[in-house]
Parts: sequence; C-alpha cells; structure tokens
Amino acid sequence: MKLNKLIIGSVVAMSLLAGCGNSSSLSSKEPIGFYEDSQKNDRVWLETTATDGIVGKDEHVNRIIVVKDGELTAYNTHFNSENLDSIKLGSIGDKSPEELEKLGVQRDKEYFEDRIKSSIGIIEDNIKYNKKKIEENEGYKQKQIENSQKKGIYEFEKQGYLQREKEFTEEIASLDKENGDFKEQIEILKNMKYQSPKPQKINVSIDTDGTGNVTESEMLTFKNHVLFAETNVGSSKSELKITEGKYKEFTPMVVSQIHDKYYAGYLIGGSQTDALITLSDEKEVGKYVTKLDQPDTKGIKVD
Repeated sequence: MKLNKLIIGSVVAMSLLAGCGNSSSLSSKEPIGFYEDSQKNDRVWLETTATDGIVGKDEHVNRIIVVKDGELTAYNTHFNSENLDSIKLGSIGDKSPEELEKLGVQRDKEYFEDRIKSSIGIIEDNIKYNKKKIEENEGYKQKQIENSQKKGIYEFEKQGYLQREKEFTEEIASLDKENGDFKEQIEILKNMKYQSPKPQKINVSIDTDGTGNVTESEMLTFKNHVLFAETNVGSSKSELKITEGKYKEFTPMVVSQIHDKYYAGYLIGGSQTDALITLSDEKEVGKYVTKLDQPDTKGIKVD
C-alpha cells in the first residue's frame, strides 16, 4: 500500500532581495553586495513570493532572515499550512526590524508545532485506513473458511479457499504491523522538542567569468532546522535534521512600492517567483544592496 510522506521544510533556491536595514546603509546609498553589506550593517531580510519579478502587498513571507553582527539567523514562516494564516507582505510594512525578528521567533515555533500536528494527523489517517482494510480482510477471510467447509466441493476448490484464507491472514498481519510502526512514529513526534534557530556564519560563494574578475553568479548558503516526518512505513524514523538552505542566482529586482514603503533586493533561483527583500521609506532604496559581491570582497568564496 502506498502511503503519504510529508517532508517538513525545504531546500530553497530563489532570488535574493534586500531587507530592513539600519541608518548607516541608508546614508550612503551606494550599490553594495549582499555579503559586503552583511559585514557592515544589521538588516532584516524577508524571503517572499513574487509575481512576474515584482513584490506586492499580497505576497507571502516564507522566511525572515535576521543579519546581526555579521551573522545570520533564519526563521521559518511558511504559508503553506491549513492551520496558520500566511504572513502577507502588506501587513508587516510598519514593523521595525526588532518587531520583525520577534515575529520570526514566534512564527518559527508555531510552524514547527503545526507541522508536528499535521504529521500526526496524516499518520492517524493512515492507521484508520489500515483498520478499515483489516476489517474488510477479516470478512473475506471468514468467507473463505465457510466456503472451504461446504459439503460436496472438490478438493482443489477447498485448497483454493484455504490458500486465499492464508493470503488474507498474511495481509491482516502486515497491516497490523504497519499500524504498530505508525503508532511508534506518533510517539516520536509527540516527544520531539523544538529547537530555536541560532546565529550562524554567513557563507557566500561566487562564480566568475572567464577573466576571473567579474562575478557571474552568487549563492548564499545557511543551515536550517528541518523536520523530516515519515508518514509511511519502511523509511527512516521521524527526526529533526539540520539541512542546507540555498539562495542562488541573485538578480537585482525593480524597486516595488507597497503603501508608503519601498522594497528592493534580488530575485533568486533564476525565477520570477521568489525574492528576498528589504524595505525603507526612502525612494532611493534601490541604490543600495542591489549588486553582486565581487571577487575582491573579503570573506567570500570564489569558485
């Protein structure tokens, strides 16, 4: 029987956009790369959806990235949940960097708890399905027994009924064992403890052109807690893992206005549907944190 497998969390590849920053970066308004900026300024980045390369008030916030003291902390705020309302970009424009970080802390924990609840729900549905199949097979099994005991049947017919009785018995045992495994999974999930994201080193790598002097592509990688919840049988047990998130193929985006705020940054992953952005009241926001880091930027990896 093929059952569902829910993987909570993801490895992302998207366009990088700039987030909320401090006043020092606003005063210069000089184009600057993501990594160079991260070593000079504290900033909040919002990983969001985008529509045809533009972010609007109804875009979803998937992750809040806090850059502070040259380190990065990634908070999951996923919107693809039946139980959690999505965070719309237009609803958080008035929040300060500190308030956005607080929202990230709150939402990351809520998301984890929601994924635990959702995973348990899927497993419980699988158990119910198996119980129904067991009841059906019990009925089929009993029918084979009754048929095999009828008078006047040929021996080969009797043996056929007994063989099918054996097959139903084996199927019942298999389903019963699966339910036992599912119940173990539920206990593992119930006992799983939330781990809050921790600040980490910012790792940026670039690829250069044939001369080695000009950046062609840039990638940011970071560690991210991911809950792998196995809702099928025959796979590894549910566990909380550290996986690698990736933002790659940075493409400077057009400045977007939402209410009285202006957003700029990058599209990532070579698509028009993902972005990482920063906001400011200033219309000139697009003049900073919108270029790629260059090979002479200290601290980055050059491939």
